[in-house]
Amino acid sequence: MSIEKFVEITQIVNKDYRILYFDVKMAHPTPLQWKFCISEFIEHLNVFKHLKCKFAFVMNVKLIGIISSEYIMDFINTLIANQFLLEDKLIATSVIYEGSLIGKLFEIIKIFYKTKKPIDFLPDMIKAVDFIDSNNI
Repeated sequence: MSIEKFVEITQIVNKDYRILYFDVKMAHPTPLQWKFCISEFIEHLNVFKHLKCKFAFVMNVKLIGIISSEYIMDFINTLIANQFLLEDKLIATSVIYEGSLIGKLFEIIKIFYKTKKPIDFLPDMIKAVDFIDSNNI
């Protein structure tokens, strides 16, 4: 029996860096889906610790709904636990979304986690990659 993923996470090789692409598949994760999501995220971050290339986050969150503050804190704590990796190798983050809900969600995240790398909210993948390319100096 397989469980439908809340987020599909894939790595995309792009020019001289990789994109860690998060594609949200549904509005609300179950506790088990969330656990798998965070575990997979940590696995990808661990891979980047051993790679010599830089990377970027692209998050397609068009389908996301309100998720619990516990899940938000799990995500923030994962970022904090990997802050040296992110400071060293992360180029930027692009968030693909529609509507104001996502903007509010990321404002909450930014209260607890101060981004040291650029982040922008964009309507599509082309603009998301263009934003990352413009920050890849």
